[in-house]
Amino acid sequence: LFRDISSLTDSQNQAANQPDSKKKLSARIFPEIKFKNFKVASYSMITEGKDIPYENVTDEKQELDSQSGEKVFLHEFPKGSEAGNCLHGVLEKLITNNEPDVKVIDSFLRLYGIEYRYKDVVIKLIQEVRNALFCSDNMKFSLAYLKNENMISELDFHFSFDRFISDKFEEIISADAPHLHIRNTISEISITGFMKGFADMVFCHEGKYFILDWKSNYLGDYASDYSEEKLIQSMRSSKYAVQLYIYTYALYKLLKIQNKEFSYDDFGGFFYVYLRGVSAGSSNGIYFYRPSLDAVKKIEKELRGE
Repeated sequence: LFRDISSLTDSQNQAANQPDSKKKLSARIFPEIKFKNFKVASYSMITEGKDIPYENVTDEKQELDSQSGEKVFLHEFPKGSEAGNCLHGVLEKLITNNEPDVKVIDSFLRLYGIEYRYKDVVIKLIQEVRNALFCSDNMKFSLAYLKNENMISELDFHFSFDRFISDKFEEIISADAPHLHIRNTISEISITGFMKGFADMVFCHEGKYFILDWKSNYLGDYASDYSEEKLIQSMRSSKYAVQLYIYTYALYKLLKIQNKEFSYDDFGGFFYVYLRGVSAGSSNGIYFYRPSLDAVKKIEKELRGE
């Protein structure tokens, strides 16, 4: 493209230096830009534009009269995106603190227009999340026992790709995690460009690297509303598997660049933490999944255009 523009400029300069002639002048046609499908893509961009069929959607507003048991402590906390952004911001700043900073909490409550009476609820949330039980394929732990230097909040990434075809991508993730993704539910695109995103947290524990994503989705008032079955339904309806595989590949790519000896065996997996269902000493409200190496390799090959 740049060579074409350069040659165009040279020819125009030469023409300008030629003596006047009676030949009829006409504008040159600008060379076609070959990268007309060039995009900066993201999880949200890829998943917009298509609704999941109604029978596959979890109705997060439905009230179940048959529900029983203890209500989650966040059941009265405001709902919606502003409340979610507030909780995300607080956790980004304070999840590594042994003691919560009330001034930080107050600033986020004010920023998002949430009543100050919820201060104690947010303080409790931080402690519940820090002491919740995180269970991967072969280990159990809580965030409270991790070293601060092994945790990074809001890790952003950008990587280039030669080709992203939505149908091919869906084929890979649907085969690897059929329980998490419904085919033909993302935008029909075929593009080249860059992929960008922000991981809420990346941390290392016992030599394994993990990705963590905070979710403030309201699934109900009771702990049973945040069981593994309900979390999977929410994952499917929100198309979170697309995010899961893109972010996993991004971290895999980053760690390979930083350490040539990095092996996928050193990747522990991905945690989705549904904040409204979390409690100390329990894994309720926490969904874990680790994509297969075969799927990650297929995504890598596809993004290279091979």
